Amino acid sequence: PEQPDTLGAAYDTDWARRPVATISRSLIVNGPLRLAVGVLTRPRVSGLDRLSALENGDDTMPVVFAANHESHLDTAILIHAIPRCWRRELVVAAAADYFFDRRWKAASASLALNAVPIDRHQTGRRSAETFRDLLNDGYSILIYPEGGRSPDGWAQEFRGGAAYLAQRAGAPIIPIYLEGSGAIWGKGARRFVPGRTQVVFGEPIMPDPDMSSRKVASRLGSD
Repeated sequence: PEQPDTLGAAYDTDWARRPVATISRSLIVNGPLRLAVGVLTRPRVSGLDRLSALENGDDTMPVVFAANHESHLDTAILIHAIPRCWRRELVVAAAADYFFDRRWKAASASLALNAVPIDRHQTGRRSAETFRDLLNDGYSILIYPEGGRSPDGWAQEFRGGAAYLAQRAGAPIIPIYLEGSGAIWGKGARRFVPGRTQVVFGEPIMPDPDMSSRKVASRLGSD
């Protein structure tokens, strides 16, 4: 019989949220990852005051962070910029066809970043249910609605996946604008050019059953 595919969007990342993996990831994030972010990108963070109404200690509600995407450094930068109350239970929506096409890449992304595969060309039922379940379990999600890195630093059209997932789970969306990472290590670059980045958190977009995913995605792109 044909063996089922266990890579791509079918890769099982449950193991990466178990205690041993969680402790290992904490050491990676707070050790070499934090050092690299500080040395290479020197992020300046603003807009955290806009999130205060959603913070409530251990009872903070899960949210969807939606950011523009310029570099593979973006996730490391944002993990450290996102407030601790969400960072502790944060998963990253990562392209299934890029980060999960090889077993070693899938395991590395899952362990280091708590990445979960998502089909960036369409939000299938399996992906939608996976992220809905994660939100219901108290995890927040970091997602890039453009579907990939910008080739020139200019924002691309935001797709509806982030809005669709948030609407399905009834979770607020927090838009994030990240600037400067593309100049440090943009798409196609062969070396790092250390510089400064800026992370700006926008006003949360609260779930509205009367607003379509397309309208929410349009608002994210304009904000």
